[in-house]
Amino acid sequence: MSRPSLPIEIQDAKGAYLANPDRRPENPPVPEGDLPVEPPSYMRLTPKQKEIWREIATMLAPGVGKSTDVLGVESLVRLKSKERSNRITAGERGQLIALYGRFALTPSDRNKVSVEKPKQSKLDKFMNRKPAPAPELPAPANNLPA
Repeated sequence: MSRPSLPIEIQDAKGAYLANPDRRPENPPVPEGDLPVEPPSYMRLTPKQKEIWREIATMLAPGVGKSTDVLGVESLVRLKSKERSNRITAGERGQLIALYGRFALTPSDRNKVSVEKPKQSKLDKFMNRKPAPAPELPAPANNLPA
């Protein structure tokens, strides 16, 4: 079985298209918006599952979770809920770990993703600048009679 392809955002964050920009798809579908912090109401999640959703939504690297990922995150939330209640099977645990990898929630997958730092405004640069070192004054001359 072949390895499943990674999302374009993760490949882009890894720098996969820097060496070969022609390999990037020309018109990929672009999801609208980021993953919501609150789960959609139609999912009918329990309060504990909603808490897990919020936990996962805040842990995702910026730009990884999009609005179209709600179904994958729902599966992740339901499996994580089963794990926390000690009712998970070995097969489900394998699926859970695979979903961790898909959303870059494991250390090895997280290392594959690089996130750009937001640009600083001129005001932020001014406020966070380091002050220039004070000029050194010459040593006072010792003009005292000996």
